[in-house]
Amino acid sequence: TWYAGGNETEWQICLNDDEENIIYVDSNEYTFTGLSLSTNYRVKVRANCDADGYSNWTSNRYFATLSNCPPPENFTCSPSVNSATLSWTPAYDETMWNIQYKATSADHYTCVNGITSTTYTLTGLNSGTDYIVNIQSNCDSDWTAGWITLEFTTKYGIPFVEDFATSIPDWSKRQGLLSSIMDGGYFTSTSSSGWGLSSYNGVFDKHALVNLWGNSRKEWLITPNIVMDDCVQLSFDLALTQYSGTLQPVDTTQQLDDKFAVLISTDNGATWTILRQYDNAGSEYVYNNIATAGETVAISLTDYSADYVKIAFYGESTVAGGDVNIHIDNVRLDYIKPLNLTVSNITTATADVAWTGDQGVEWELKYGVHGFDVETEGTLVDNITQNSYLIAGLSVNAYYDVYVKTACGDSHNIDWEMISFRTDCGIQAIPYIETFEDFYENRVRVFPSCWQRIVESSIGGYIYPIAIPDQYGFTQYAHSGLEYLYMHTSNNNPQNVISLPEMSDINTLMISFWARYNDSIPENFQIGYVANGEFTPLESVALTNSYRQYAVPLNGAPIDVDRIAIRLYSMDKSGVYIDDIEVMPLQSCLRPTNITVSSVTNNSAYITWTPVGNETAWQYTLDNG
Repeated sequence: TWYAGGNETEWQICLNDDEENIIYVDSNEYTFTGLSLSTNYRVKVRANCDADGYSNWTSNRYFATLSNCPPPENFTCSPSVNSATLSWTPAYDETMWNIQYKATSADHYTCVNGITSTTYTLTGLNSGTDYIVNIQSNCDSDWTAGWITLEFTTKYGIPFVEDFATSIPDWSKRQGLLSSIMDGGYFTSTSSSGWGLSSYNGVFDKHALVNLWGNSRKEWLITPNIVMDDCVQLSFDLALTQYSGTLQPVDTTQQLDDKFAVLISTDNGATWTILRQYDNAGSEYVYNNIATAGETVAISLTDYSADYVKIAFYGESTVAGGDVNIHIDNVRLDYIKPLNLTVSNITTATADVAWTGDQGVEWELKYGVHGFDVETEGTLVDNITQNSYLIAGLSVNAYYDVYVKTACGDSHNIDWEMISFRTDCGIQAIPYIETFEDFYENRVRVFPSCWQRIVESSIGGYIYPIAIPDQYGFTQYAHSGLEYLYMHTSNNNPQNVISLPEMSDINTLMISFWARYNDSIPENFQIGYVANGEFTPLESVALTNSYRQYAVPLNGAPIDVDRIAIRLYSMDKSGVYIDDIEVMPLQSCLRPTNITVSSVTNNSAYITWTPVGNETAWQYTLDNG
């Protein structure tokens, strides 16, 4: 299109300076057809002035035809911490696009094809990472446009971790006196400071270091912008050493003017707040007391949620005297978590759970039987304002898991911290029965809870799952069920002593059990008691190579003894299988053991048994059950 210069009504058009193929028109607009795809053209126009001839040609105007599938226009990216939203506009009437993206350091792209919207959000990205993204129009099965490339960097978020393993990346170095900056002054240098990478003086490994000496050290080391949530804690390792020598403590009569400060900005570094200041002028945190060998510092940042947060580390020396190094390492911004989770003062029904963490934080605690699903099961205790909690109402000799996290954990997907414990065994109730079947699910060799190994052997007192015969060549060694107790001795370990859980007044009790030996007849297999770590026998038991039931009265034990014990002794290799233990009140007339039935005919059977005491007469009953 064009405007007439006067009253002209006819014009000539020349394409690509081809004056032999002039186009004549009587309108001040014209549409070219039949042009080639993706081709550059030039066009000029002149007016037909009738009797006055033709005007001069205009200067050439240039244009290029589109391809069948032009790339999109206005391709932009809005990155966040772990995502980035892309947007674009169609060049013509395209309705579908393909995207490929990758971290700059990665080898391969992730491809997303057939996008029908003009926006798309990339998710699952790493924070503080450089990315490349390409886009093309997808017009149909035969036509796609060339790629348009865009580069972007995701924002840093939580957690933010820097261990200075190879460098101090993306951090800013500044110089400026702290008091001046806090009063609204400006940095005297915005490109350098005394902070650098070091492994000097034997503190930490690679880390950031600043040397403070003389009268003009005012050195800043500043993180990049970080998107900060609430419920966050800053932690880092800190040390103060002499300039020369390895792990040399400072001279406390020097550097009295020095300062080390940790600051935060929530407005991209425009203003700063001191989080903690170490000095020798009355501060709660004494500069000269910073540990030479290093210490871990933790500072709560629960009140500093913002999108443009920076953390600064500042070292200052304004008076000559003293020559020291400040070292920092392992800078970490992460959601507040309970640290050093412990369980103490465990009784049969209660346990104290304690942890370290910010005192201004509310905590959640969840507990339940070992192995419970913390997301769907367990007992929840919330609104805990102290760093400890007494769990009550627990079962005797029960295995529990307890989980703790900050109360804001649900909104930030913070993981629980977990510890396990077993409640105290207490005094066992009578009758006491142990069949060892509770250990089968573990499929590992374990020792019964509340029992004690008084004298250990190489494998003495372990529970053997019988479900692994291919591994050990075992057959059915349990008297009943699948589990049993196995005691073992050898030339190097001729003695194996174990005790049962605590019981009151064992001199009023008796023990019944099934047992047999394995390799050879042991020299001694005894039932007795343990007092002050010493075994005392009450009765020796003659075992056979097949299971038999034995009963031993314990009335010979002292009144104040509370643990029944079993001793196996043999200089030769010997093993004993024990099963189905029962401790019961001592009976004045003891029931017989090892009842067997043999020589059964169509109308008779031969019955035998073993007396436990001096009994000489017995009764029997017979029914058709």
